Amino acid sequence: MTLRLRFWGTRGSIPSPGPNTVRYGGNTPCVEVRTATDWLVILDAGTGIRELGRTLVASSNGHGIAADIFLTHAHWDHIQGIPFFAPIFLPGNHFTIWGSKTLETSIDRVIRDQMLPVVFPVTFEQLDATIDFGAGFNIFHHQNQAITIGYRYQHLSNANISLHNPGTDANTFYVGVSRFRTRGDQRTQRELR
Repeated sequence: MTLRLRFWGTRGSIPSPGPNTVRYGGNTPCVEVRTATDWLVILDAGTGIRELGRTLVASSNGHGIAADIFLTHAHWDHIQGIPFFAPIFLPGNHFTIWGSKTLETSIDRVIRDQMLPVVFPVTFEQLDATIDFGAGFNIFHHQNQAITIGYRYQHLSNANISLHNPGTDANTFYVGVSRFRTRGDQRTQRELR
């Protein structure tokens, strides 16, 4: 399976473009992930999503743009680029936004509220793209254990070494539990089980 990654933003808290941030970039988090079948996944929607959006529109040749946007959490630096993401203003485009169910409110409420007239001149309802919100996922952490929830996309094929084979796509959700000791934790691994 081939994945292509492009980092459009890696900075935390606030965007800080300029000569001092050229090496790692000045935009807040946004990662473009492309699969071998060109499925587009966007991880976080910080200010880096603005340039990603411009590139998507310029290369779409008038075709619709579709993507899944996974938000790791709803801190401002991970969502502040959404109102500036050009494809959401164009009809024929479709996006599903996924977020954690552990927020005090739903991810759709968070996204809609950042586009209320008191803070932004264009309301969410004025967007021309189709935007859905995924069911969400749970993330939680307890003193000595962490829960990891993930999504995995796989494309299985014979690598086109014989007759044409379009392959099989597999989507998998997984959950992992990690238990660990901190420096001050003198309990044994057996006690942690």
